[in-house]
Amino acid sequence: MLSIDAKIVWFLLFIRKVKSSPDATETGMSSPEEVLRLDSSSFESTVFQSGKNGMVKFYQSWCGHSMKMKPTWDQLAQVSDPSVFIAKVDCGVEKELCKNYHITTYPTFRYYLNGVEHGYEDAQSLDALREFVDTTLAPQCDPIGNKSACSARALTFGEKWLTKSSSSTTTNGIAVLQNEIDRLERVMMEFESVTPELSR
Repeated sequence: MLSIDAKIVWFLLFIRKVKSSPDATETGMSSPEEVLRLDSSSFESTVFQSGKNGMVKFYQSWCGHSMKMKPTWDQLAQVSDPSVFIAKVDCGVEKELCKNYHITTYPTFRYYLNGVEHGYEDAQSLDALREFVDTTLAPQCDPIGNKSACSARALTFGEKWLTKSSSSTTTNGIAVLQNEIDRLERVMMEFESVTPELSR
């Protein structure tokens, strides 16, 4: 039997990580497995006007590093949340587009968060890219704020937790839940800082 603190930690992890998975028709994408090919006619509407966050790989077909990255990029498109676009631009074909966005090395990765462009220079393994997409670009389940990113199961669990709280009103229940989430996030940060020492 789990202690109440263990249950709450589990709940926090569950509620923060579980997201709904809308199907392709809801997201407007033909298939979540495809890397979007962007060109001068679709680039701005996708990255700046679609209302979605995402990543773009700018590449050249003659570049060995670009070609070596292709399987990882294709896999990233398959495993990413469907609300996030994973795209590519062939700078050999789209020379003017790449010139306008100051792309001079290949591959170059950029991410777009709330319509703002950022450079991505972190690790390029599938695990690292997936973690970045999940934590930075994909909508996060929040039982207090962004409920639209929560699965039905996560919402049900959150509602049960709120009704079991010691407060009698929804507003106080939300405050209690937020305080507990904040406390557990501090505990998790302390645990993560101690973990490297424990592995020695």
